[in-house]
Amino acid sequence: MPERLAWEAAAFEPMAAAAEMVLVARDTGRKIGDVACAFFKVGSELQLDWLRASAEGGVVDGHWERLAMNAMIDDLFGQQRVLTSQALILDEKLGPEESVDAWLASHARTVRRTAELMQEMRTGMLSVAKIAFVNRQVRDLLNK
Repeated sequence: MPERLAWEAAAFEPMAAAAEMVLVARDTGRKIGDVACAFFKVGSELQLDWLRASAEGGVVDGHWERLAMNAMIDDLFGQQRVLTSQALILDEKLGPEESVDAWLASHARTVRRTAELMQEMRTGMLSVAKIAFVNRQVRDLLNK
């Protein structure tokens, strides 16, 4: 990958995260700083940041697999947005980190399964199939 393109790709993730955070702030009425704190905590706690970075840097077999991988990365951003919103509206009296902690505790069983799955993903190469499966697990968190 040419260096210029690599730098442009590296700049994309923060911009995508910023757009998602603006939507959370709009939907929850929370300050953008609080939203950012919660958004990044959700990403860290659920290992979504690691997963996206690994997926972006992963080797894929051709154009269509890259498109599929990019679509799943976009899905993970959207899911992180919804999870962050759910955490922030759980108890509006709580600060952003406490809101995320409370949300994680209230979904402990599914969060634990997700963490176990993420640990398994860290062994071996990531594939489109693996990312699709994790994407489904994270989507299950939205419905609990």
